[in-house]
This record gives sequence, structure tokens and C-alpha cells, in this order.
Amino acid sequence: MSMPIFEAMRIRQEVFADVIGFAPLAFEKVGVRIGPEPEETWGEMVSGNFFSGLQVQPIVGRVFTLKDESTHALSPC
Repeated sequence: MSMPIFEAMRIRQEVFADVIGFAPLAFEKVGVRIGPEPEETWGEMVSGNFFSGLQVQPIVGRVFTLKDESTHALSPC
């Protein structure tokens, strides 16, 4: 679905506690660098409320926020 439809569902939702969104970054693995060497892994774009909507807390770092979503931030970890 398009972002305008997703935003309308998130703003006007009356049935669910939260509405989250996700989409694959690619249909192949994508390159990421966490340490000194790059690795390939699967990745997804998610809405800023992805983790809070699932009601999960990180063991390390923090979850995404709606501000991260509006600035197109990458993983805050």
C-alpha cells in the first residue's frame, strides 16, 4: 500500500492498538557493515512504531521512533 494510505490507517485506526508497516529493502541480501568487515543479510524498511507496536524492548540500544521514520534514519543501534 502507499504511504498516504498507511498514514490514514494509522491516524484513523479504531480497532487495533497500533498499525505498523514493513517492506523488504530488496529481494536479495543487502550489504551491511556492523564491524570492520561488510556482511550480507536480509533487511526490511519498517515504520517508526514497529517495535513499540509489537510491544518489544531491545536488549541493547533503543527502538525506532516516529521521529526516526520522518527523517529516514537507519538502525539506531
